[in-house]
Amino acid sequence: MGKTNLGDYLNKKKLRTILYLSLFIKIILIFYIGDESFVEEWKILLSNLKNFQSLSFYAIDGYRLVPSVYMPPLYTFFLYFFYFLANFNDFLAVKIILIFQCVLSIITAQFFYYINRIYFSEKLSVFLTLIFFFYPLHFYASTQISSITLQVFLFTMFVYFFLQIKHNKNYIYFGIISSCLVLIRGEFLILFIICLIAWYFELRKLNKILISILITFILITPYIIRNYNNFGQFVITKSLGFNLWRGNNVIADLNGTIHPEWTYPNLIKEKSEILNYLKKNNKIYLYEIYIDDNFKKRAINNIKNDPIYYFNLYLKKLFSFVLYNYNSNYPNYYNPLVVAPEIIYSFLGLIGFIINLINKKKLYKVTILYLFYIFLIPTFFILPRYKLFILPLIIIFIGIFIKYILSNKNSFKKTI
Repeated sequence: MGKTNLGDYLNKKKLRTILYLSLFIKIILIFYIGDESFVEEWKILLSNLKNFQSLSFYAIDGYRLVPSVYMPPLYTFFLYFFYFLANFNDFLAVKIILIFQCVLSIITAQFFYYINRIYFSEKLSVFLTLIFFFYPLHFYASTQISSITLQVFLFTMFVYFFLQIKHNKNYIYFGIISSCLVLIRGEFLILFIICLIAWYFELRKLNKILISILITFILITPYIIRNYNNFGQFVITKSLGFNLWRGNNVIADLNGTIHPEWTYPNLIKEKSEILNYLKKNNKIYLYEIYIDDNFKKRAINNIKNDPIYYFNLYLKKLFSFVLYNYNSNYPNYYNPLVVAPEIIYSFLGLIGFIINLINKKKLYKVTILYLFYIFLIPTFFILPRYKLFILPLIIIFIGIFIKYILSNKNSFKKTI
């Protein structure tokens, strides 16, 4: 084994040691800062799955369950699987889930290392993997009942297979992972289509593209059929309207803060009219569909009535997402251990992104993924965990920045 190979081996061994040690630390933290029970929407969804075998959130008049299509179902079923294994014991199920999420975070880091090795040296890849894994919010997220750990895991795998799509049977794995992401992120179907177009222009292999599409749609078909049977529509999720309104209503801020319904003009009246109409026509099962459509109509009317105001609001949200949220109301967001890394990572990543744009050898695929999210998310609202969607991409751009600095430093040394 040569000197370089030995150094690579030692670097990888060091990375594994640190990751396994951090897994042990995370598992300990689960019992100190981790959630102890299911809360909010997860509690309701799991309770209805357990007691009524129905994926439902709303109970109209306190007893009529309405089939739910508001949230993509994958994380709910992920939770329910462990809930079932734990014999429906909340505390035990939650702790098992959190431990499993911690393991997922380690696997995510390993895949992120493989992504970095496509572009960078062994040492730089190890460094970037560690700053990815120990990003405070990312390190903390797996100790909480939140879909973000599963999302980042799937998205990191998606990025890897997208970047390596021409190798072996990666197009098959690409289709499988894409189906999971469609079932966990409402907007991902759009990104999937964009990536397929980019893939076609890169390889011109329509047969593999069609196989990936076929795999994806076969895996999501059962849920689509379920929704068609319930709502008469081919739909995966129905939350666009609410999320658009949440970030574009008359008292909206950067964070999508929800106030009591009476503070929004005519909202209670409109929801009451919708409910009465559905009851009268025996269409109560369409409650979430009609409510979301109403929210979408309200949001679009707001934007049409004052486009300059909402465009300025969009620009503020864009700045908050790309760099940092200067007006966040999220608890503990301004803790230096939270906000300082976000500002540093975001700023260095933005510099790396600009360097990437002016380079002759651009990372086109990474750029497509990054631009999709930084322009899409501000259309709605900004939460701290949303930064984790693009954290792998930000750190790749940080790698480009570091590589640029090191290469110019070496070039400078050769001239003196």
